[in-house]
Amino acid sequence: MVASALLAAIFYKPFVTFYGFDRLPSVKEFTKQQKPNAPTVHVGLLISSFNEFKVESGEFAFSGSIWFQYNPKQISLDKIKKFHLLHGEIKSISQPDVRKVGEEDIAQFEITASFKNDLNYAAFPLDDHYISIGIFNYSFPDGTILISELNDFDLAKSLHISGWKVLSRQLRIGYVDRIFGKKDLHHTEEVRGFFILECKRTDPVLLITILLCLMIILLVGMIPFSIEEYSGDLISGAIGGIVAFRFVLTALSPAHVGYFMISDYLFMLALIAVMIAVLGCIMARQFNWPESYQNWMITGVYGFFVIGALISLFII
Repeated sequence: MVASALLAAIFYKPFVTFYGFDRLPSVKEFTKQQKPNAPTVHVGLLISSFNEFKVESGEFAFSGSIWFQYNPKQISLDKIKKFHLLHGEIKSISQPDVRKVGEEDIAQFEITASFKNDLNYAAFPLDDHYISIGIFNYSFPDGTILISELNDFDLAKSLHISGWKVLSRQLRIGYVDRIFGKKDLHHTEEVRGFFILECKRTDPVLLITILLCLMIILLVGMIPFSIEEYSGDLISGAIGGIVAFRFVLTALSPAHVGYFMISDYLFMLALIAVMIAVLGCIMARQFNWPESYQNWMITGVYGFFVIGALISLFII
C-alpha cells in the first residue's frame, strides 16, 4: 500500500501535465526571404471530426474544411487545388466554394483525409503527443509566401476524441530548402504549413493496468517471506507471472519502437525485483534469517522498484 501510494504520487504530475517528446516540424520563416510583389496565400483549417485516431501506430484520419485566400491575378484556382498533405492522402475533396473579398478570392474545400506522424513513444503509457497536419503545394509560383494565424486553425465544438484532450493549437508556417544534385545544382524552396495539436491522454486505464499488474506480481513474490515453510509454487507463480506479462505488455505497447519506453523500464525493474525477492527468500530459508532481516529485504525490494520508477522518468 505504501509503495502504491508513492507510485501514484510519482506519476501524478506527469499524468496531469503535458508529457510528450515529439519533435515539432521545422521550417524557415518567410520574413527572411520575402520578395517584393511575391504572391501571398492565406490558409486556414477547420477540423470537424477525427474518423481515425490511432496513436499507437501514428495513423490519423479527419474530416474538415480547408480554405485559401489568394489574388487570382497572381495564382490561379487550378494551382490552388493542387495542395497535398505531408505524409498523407486526401480521400475526398469537394468542389471549391469560391467567394470574392475585395481583390482576392477565398476558395474553401470540404475534405476527408488521412495522414501519418512519426511519434515519440518514450513516455508510454504517459504518451502525450503533438499531432501535426502538414500542407504543401508544388504548383505555387516561385517565391510564394504562405501565411496563417492561430485564429485560422480551429476545431469544431462537437469534436470529441475518446481518451484524449486537445490542450492547445500551434502553427508552423514557412519553407524548407530542397537541394538536389552535386554542388546544389537544383535548389528549390518548398512552401509548407503545419497545423499542430497538443494532445493529452486523459484515460488512466493503461497506466493503472500496467502498474497494478506489476505490483501484484511483486506482491506474489513477497508472500513467501510471510510463510514459515518454503513455497516453491508462489515463487514459480511470480516468475511465470512476470514473464507472461511481458507478452501482454508487448501487445499493449506501440509496435516497431527501437528504444526503451517507460513501460519497458518498469517491466525491467519488476523483473529484477522479483529475482531479488526469489534469491532473498531462498537465502532466508537456507540461513534462517531473523524476521527483522526479512522485513528489511521486503522494504528494500519495494524501495528499489519505487525509486527505479522515479529515476526512469528522469532518464526519459
